[in-house]
Amino acid sequence: MRMFHNEGYNVLAPDNQAFGESQGRYVGYGWQDRTALAGWMNQINQYNPHGEIGMYGISMGASAVLFTLPKAPANVKFAIADCGYASIQGELEYELQHLFHLPTFPIIPMERIYSRILAGYDFADANTSQTLKHNQIPLFIIHGDQDHLVPTRFAYENYRNNGGKQKQLWIVKGAGHAQSKQVDPELYQEKTAEFAKRWFDQ
Repeated sequence: MRMFHNEGYNVLAPDNQAFGESQGRYVGYGWQDRTALAGWMNQINQYNPHGEIGMYGISMGASAVLFTLPKAPANVKFAIADCGYASIQGELEYELQHLFHLPTFPIIPMERIYSRILAGYDFADANTSQTLKHNQIPLFIIHGDQDHLVPTRFAYENYRNNGGKQKQLWIVKGAGHAQSKQVDPELYQEKTAEFAKRWFDQ
């Protein structure tokens, strides 16, 4: 977030549910956080009704941004999502199969039941094929080509799912999960700042 502050923007960086100082007992994987993020933006608009807002997130935060876009107020000018997954279920299935070498059945159906009972939501509902299909907010998707936690294929899936024409995809060579900025900090700053400035100046 410091890079946006360095560009002269005001920055609000709320913790997602069950992280940091945020309330909540169960992690929302970005899906439960979408309502809170929309609420934060509405609060900003109460204090500054003529302001402009940009959204930015990394990993689970990126997916939270992608899930929130249908609820975003009209003065949201752009969104930047760095290494976000396209669906919670798709990410969990990938982790089970490729990281833990476990079958998705019966684990995924059982997890869905526990998610509904304990956390109050069905993670199968969380999919950018639904949240992005009507999106018209300019979207910049960033992902490392060596990401073995959230596979790079999700970047292409999110890009395809986005219904708007104002979209940009940057696959960072040699970057692992959430490491795109570390691979080339200057280029990362340049590209994100340019994207923000382009749409804030509209």
